[in-house]
Amino acid sequence: MNRRISIIGFVSLCLAFGSMITLSSCNKDEDIVQTVTQPPKIVLDSETGVYTVKVGETLTITPQVLHGEDATYLWTIDGKVVGNSLSLTVSFDQPQQVYAQFSVKTPAGTAQEEIRIDVLEKTPPVISLALPPEGLKVLPNTEYVLAPDIQHADLEGFQIEWRLNDKVVSTEMTYTFCQTEPGIYNISITASNTDGESKLDFEVEVVETLPYKVSFPTPSYFVTTTDRTTVVGRSVYLSPDVEGIENPSFLWSVNDKVVPDATGSTFRFTPEKAGEYTVKVEVTANYSASTNATASASASTTAWSSLARSTTATSYTTSTTSASRALTRNITQGNTVITAEVKVYCYESESSARRAATAASSSVQNKVYEFVPAPGQFVNEIKTAGYTEDITTHDKATAYAFNRLSGNAFVSLGGFGGYIIVGFDHSIASTDGDYDFSIAANAFIAASGASNEPGIVWVMQDNNGNGLPDDQWYELRGSQTGQKGTVQDYRVTYYRPSAAKTDVQWTDSEGQNGKIRYLGPFHPQDYYYPLWIEAESYTLRGTRLQANNTEDASTGNWTHSAFDWGYVDNMGSDCISGGGSSDGGGQRNGFKISNAIYPDGTPVSLGYIDFIKVQTGVNAQSGSLGEISTEVFGFEDYTLKGK
Repeated sequence: MNRRISIIGFVSLCLAFGSMITLSSCNKDEDIVQTVTQPPKIVLDSETGVYTVKVGETLTITPQVLHGEDATYLWTIDGKVVGNSLSLTVSFDQPQQVYAQFSVKTPAGTAQEEIRIDVLEKTPPVISLALPPEGLKVLPNTEYVLAPDIQHADLEGFQIEWRLNDKVVSTEMTYTFCQTEPGIYNISITASNTDGESKLDFEVEVVETLPYKVSFPTPSYFVTTTDRTTVVGRSVYLSPDVEGIENPSFLWSVNDKVVPDATGSTFRFTPEKAGEYTVKVEVTANYSASTNATASASASTTAWSSLARSTTATSYTTSTTSASRALTRNITQGNTVITAEVKVYCYESESSARRAATAASSSVQNKVYEFVPAPGQFVNEIKTAGYTEDITTHDKATAYAFNRLSGNAFVSLGGFGGYIIVGFDHSIASTDGDYDFSIAANAFIAASGASNEPGIVWVMQDNNGNGLPDDQWYELRGSQTGQKGTVQDYRVTYYRPSAAKTDVQWTDSEGQNGKIRYLGPFHPQDYYYPLWIEAESYTLRGTRLQANNTEDASTGNWTHSAFDWGYVDNMGSDCISGGGSSDGGGQRNGFKISNAIYPDGTPVSLGYIDFIKVQTGVNAQSGSLGEISTEVFGFEDYTLKGK
């Protein structure tokens, strides 16, 4: 019998035994048969080796194993054995990134693959509906479209239901509320998708007339006084915030004496001698002059840098005319008059509270008085700053900011209007020559692009001598002052997110709305809304510059171009170099006190300053880079340079 194996037989053996390869050779005596066994090979059903599963759900992974005769299997996670079969089924109770090792061993060898498992949060709908802090009050026989922001509404199985006094009234994304009878109405929104359900309950009160409010803003968020201070011959610009008043007119008086020509929304008061003055404004709602019943927050025409504790009022518009204000056939309502007043303290001269620099004076900031950032990607990101617990009070926030500046580390001011206020152990003199002070930041221009996130600078004298920044802020002129696209007294209201790891919604004084995007793994803290702001919303106001950021359509890269001069974190012509302990940002801008201006843009003469405020001056996003946010590294009295 011929023992030689034919080619056909050889191929048949290969097909029959898979991993067994039979080789045939010959010598003079007989054929020699040699068998070679192939090692196992793992084939995953994921090309990337990455699997995803949501918290609380199960994930089963079953790889394909080639040449796996007589194989044993081993699954490990963090060195711990979690399975010894071909399939692995796992579940996790919190978001995380897990690496699992899968090993296969046969008599012919071993194979191993690393698998990444991304455990994701469940994403049920998140309902956000911005409501005024005093509650939603509306007029009868008037349509109000309620359009909440609902995140994750694009997921499978999304449904929404509106109930009015427990009766289903809509299954659409918006609901139009219109009721005839005054009273309180209960509304609930229920939204669901495959990941779960969310519910929001609130009340709507139908009232005969909307509430009125006239008030003067405070100098900053944590300063409660509305008092103003000045010196003889220096003007004070007064402009109240007006809410809920139709077609308002204004009448101003000083110490109960009416000022005949002062009938605008802004009053320029220039005391001629030292003393205390009571300035009063009467705001009248002129119903007969109104063509439709519209109640809204009036946009102030000045550039006060103060911030309102309460939110900007929501605008309500009726669909009926109000040429006459007849309550019944026999009753007609007269015009409503609301009064507000403010104290103005005028001092003989500015020199009485001046603190001259001495040989022992420090050239850098010695205190942070307020730190109120707008929401942003660096807000609450304390772990990167060496902190171990959340910053939940303003005192902790100012201590955090001061420690950062003292260590030449950046402090981010978040989106538009976010600010920091610092002081020195002396007054900074106006030299009317070289720069008076400098502020370090991290702007740059490179071949690959530019990063400029301009901040507006404000200065204040401590006229009342109490050591607190509760006097009058003056903006420093920059290259964009008075230019097209620059808006004074621009206001943005930010709303606390209703769930962690979600966007921060905002509305502004020009009727626009938007959001500070949550950037996920890049900045994974739960909230970008400052934890030390207790209110459900807060309003920041100041001067807004036109956005100067552009995206390269071919590369997707963003460039933030610089303005000419006058701004922090901006590679303008006022960039200066040199030493100084505040030079940690690698880039500084110089500033002159002589550039201080009144709200109408005219110059104001200041012999010195005691406090400096920097505010983010742009309201814009740059794709995945997030919001434009001014960063500061330190403040320095430039007049003490070299001393």
